[in-house]
Amino acid sequence: MRLFDNHHYAEARRLLEPQAKTDSTGETAYWLGRIAIRLQDLDGGVEWLQRAVAAQPSNSEWHHWLGTAFGLKALRANVLKQALLAKKVQREFEEAVRLDPANLDARYDLEEFYLLAPGIMGGSMEKAEDQAREIRSRDAMNGFRAWGRIYSQKKETARAEAEFRRAIEEFPKEADPYYWLASHFQRQNQTGRAMDVLESLVKTNPDAAGAYYGIARLALASGERLDRAEECLKIYLTRQPGKDDPAPAWAHFRLGGIYEKKGNRAGARTEYQTALDLEPGLADAREALKKLTS
Repeated sequence: MRLFDNHHYAEARRLLEPQAKTDSTGETAYWLGRIAIRLQDLDGGVEWLQRAVAAQPSNSEWHHWLGTAFGLKALRANVLKQALLAKKVQREFEEAVRLDPANLDARYDLEEFYLLAPGIMGGSMEKAEDQAREIRSRDAMNGFRAWGRIYSQKKETARAEAEFRRAIEEFPKEADPYYWLASHFQRQNQTGRAMDVLESLVKTNPDAAGAYYGIARLALASGERLDRAEECLKIYLTRQPGKDDPAPAWAHFRLGGIYEKKGNRAGARTEYQTALDLEPGLADAREALKKLTS
């Protein structure tokens, strides 16, 4: 678990795999599934998490993660496979919520599913709003997130922004509302405003490592503020990422992208290779390095 929390996924997997043969509780399979997802092995993630759920079918968190793995596969699948995977995502998220009504992460992801899936695949604005109401009744801060996402999907952008800003105002010591507002602006293709939100977060909370990474990722996507992006990634690499923050390998990969945009091919090559040294399974870094050297 220490290796996983410190983003040393390959090492954690090497330690856990021998235990999977004798562990009937599903715990080892669950963590191997989480590791596989982090290493972009989505087929492996689904397989391990299915084994975990089979061992403990009443575990809400594990059903949620299995649904997440199916969802990530769907993002990369063709239209026909997406339809099949969507049903599996819905089934696992709904089961996670049924087993533990207080599992707010599962409720939010179920809301997101209802918002984004076509009606023929299980999407429903009414069901999404039911989840938002339930989330708000259980947790005020996450209620702002849930309703902000509803309004965003309805194109009621002012109401959505108001929800996220109220979360920041009422919970000023929490970093998450800043990320929600930044994501809202990103969905509106307002990259500059999204970056400004994250800049305001690092001013009030310099230890919010994920904000530095977020600024750099947005800058790389837009081609703006590249010098600041480089600075932010170097800061990020000196900090201890949070458990949900990207691994250092991803920061090196993004830094390689910044150098490539700035015309520093040697620097880009070094960063892509460093990313692969840290995480040999990082397909994005391998592809970027291949393109750079071809």
